[in-house]
Amino acid sequence: MQALISLMILLLLVVTPIWPAHASSDTFGLCKFVADNARKSLPIRVDKLTEMTNVTCVSLSNKVVLVYIAEVNLTKDYLSAIDLRALKPAILNTWCSDPSMRRTLEVFDVNYRYYLQDGLFIGNIELKKTECRGSK
Repeated sequence: MQALISLMILLLLVVTPIWPAHASSDTFGLCKFVADNARKSLPIRVDKLTEMTNVTCVSLSNKVVLVYIAEVNLTKDYLSAIDLRALKPAILNTWCSDPSMRRTLEVFDVNYRYYLQDGLFIGNIELKKTECRGSK
């Protein structure tokens, strides 16, 4: 878990210094810019079972979402051992408390999508700025 949080901070530290000031008027373009730069550091091993393999952007219902794709090295037999909901509080706390990550979350939502190595989707964690304390 700590490795995942460290990875998120690393990816944003790489991107934040080159965040274009004019990009706020084009949210999808900004998201693509962030994803393209973060993707240069991938793949990154998060822990012994998880590898962050891709970052992309999607537009859903007039909302731009930064999507992190992770591959989990487990078989279908062990899926019951994964509780993605248990990971969300720590991940959300990191996004809400780190100023550079919070700035990103204020511009677009963040979604972590988890897949097995064979491509089977196993779940996701959605983060929205409204979930941060003191958010409007």
